[in-house]
Amino acid sequence: MSVLSSFLQANSIHRTNKVFNIANKFYSQGFYFGGQELFLSAHCNIDQQGFQHCLGLFLGMQVQGEESEPLAVDYEFSVRLIPDNEFVSMYKGSHTLNSRIVVGCRNLCDIGWTPFLNGDGLYFIDGVLHIRAEITVFCTVSFLIFPNYFIMYPYLFRLSDADDKREEAAIGRLEKSPPNIVMTKSHPLCLRTVHISSPIVAAKSIFFFKLFSNGTEEQRYVNVQIHESEEAALMDLLKFLYCNTLSAKTPTGLLDVLMVADKFEAASCMRYCSNELQNQPMTTETALLYLDLPSKVLKVNVVQPLADAANVFLLLRFTDITKFEKEALSLSLSGIEVVLSSDLLEIASEDAVYDFALKWARMHYPKLEERRQVWTSHLCFLIRFPAMTCTKLKEIMTCNDFGRELASKFVLEALFYKAEPPYQQGEIAARVENAFNNRYVERAYKLRPVKALEFEAPHQQSVVYLDLKSDECAIIFPEGKLFSQGFHLGGQELFLSAHCNIEQQGVHHCLGLFLGMQGEESEPLAVDYEFSVRVRPDNEFVSMYKGSHALSSGIVVGCHNLCGVTWTTFLSGDSLYFIDEILHIRADITVIRE
Repeated sequence: MSVLSSFLQANSIHRTNKVFNIANKFYSQGFYFGGQELFLSAHCNIDQQGFQHCLGLFLGMQVQGEESEPLAVDYEFSVRLIPDNEFVSMYKGSHTLNSRIVVGCRNLCDIGWTPFLNGDGLYFIDGVLHIRAEITVFCTVSFLIFPNYFIMYPYLFRLSDADDKREEAAIGRLEKSPPNIVMTKSHPLCLRTVHISSPIVAAKSIFFFKLFSNGTEEQRYVNVQIHESEEAALMDLLKFLYCNTLSAKTPTGLLDVLMVADKFEAASCMRYCSNELQNQPMTTETALLYLDLPSKVLKVNVVQPLADAANVFLLLRFTDITKFEKEALSLSLSGIEVVLSSDLLEIASEDAVYDFALKWARMHYPKLEERRQVWTSHLCFLIRFPAMTCTKLKEIMTCNDFGRELASKFVLEALFYKAEPPYQQGEIAARVENAFNNRYVERAYKLRPVKALEFEAPHQQSVVYLDLKSDECAIIFPEGKLFSQGFHLGGQELFLSAHCNIEQQGVHHCLGLFLGMQGEESEPLAVDYEFSVRVRPDNEFVSMYKGSHALSSGIVVGCHNLCGVTWTTFLSGDSLYFIDEILHIRADITVIRE
């Protein structure tokens, strides 16, 4: 890499020189730079609007032999101004010079000819116009592209026909490229040469900074090997490194540039892409695109806000996966992981979460071996087995989608947890490794979890424990209901429901508790039942209601006022029925046999 600068202090234009008119041009002496002889020329010409004469300044290349070698340069023209007498930049440009053209600006000082030559103007100091031209040679980067892919054409800096010899010289250098670049008959590499300004791109790209720093001062050719799919994105990245803007506007286009910017370690471009993507409307498709980025990219600080925004969108979109089941089933693995890891998931029970995950896995991974792998490595950590019913846990033990060892591990862990007293369960959930994966945290279940103990002798009996939080009870006022998960007795699936209803006298609201049967075609089941509530200060269960009934689908039985008090008294701060903000209910249900 070689960055060469030439500073010319030209005092060739004197205000007193009256021969500088419409037909005249002033030329500087030639100066050597980049192996070529260049010159400056000052013109009196018409501005681009065609209204007035003005001073133009141009840069050209002298003819050497039949044809001079093209030279790609950045250039900047400055003029010393009154009153500070400091050089001020007037024009910047980039171009590939050859002997046939001059490049520059038609109106250097951006004013007409008369005010330019005015005696009290800003541009002449002691009758002399001081001009400085700073010229920098581009560094040439040759892109090697894998076979059968597109040939890369320069996007920002297009090469003219006069650059053929320069490209041939670059190819000659690449034929002596390092061993890590494969160039064989069976694996030919396509080559195109792009001229860039190494100081500009190195300032914003760690990759290019290291690449250019590895060369000698005279080295002007470096090699970069890219994939065909990176072509457009790389050229857009180079555009950004120059002017802080991108041509890509679509999510897929911006993601392509983001990936290339990560590869070439251009953090500012990655931040720009991330911000642009966050400002665009989020959809399920784009959210999944963002979450499916390589983990290495997602961990970059400037990309994390984009990943967080995608997470939030999916969490809010699929709070109720039963409402959008078809769309939810089409989610990718990364999307499913976000949705099923949510504590805010509104679903009947953890049994329903498991059934959904089972259905999704069978749809996306029809091969048993692949399905078992995704359960082992991903899905099993999303299911909260301790919140599942014992009936569903039994099903897991016979499910082919699980390996037997994996199924046994999670089922036993869930059963041991259920057997622990509440204070011990809290200690288990608070352990660091368990708190990290939320395995013991209850979601926003539509059906409240229960603990059910089943007995076959001396009677078919089920003792069911249902805990309700005070805030859960508060939100069902004035006509709401809370339903429990199902539990089995006498070959039927039963449930409990807590209602906020009007007492039988029709005056006050109160808490009612009822027992019902699931299923439309269920056989009637005659039962005795007793509802009890744990009461302060002894914190012991006290019987509140007893009854007998033949249960059938479509009806519920129980009591309208479980605690015998009004709703206000029931929920008051000194209520006897809430222990640490929890209402503990027990239902003893016994099958009546004739």
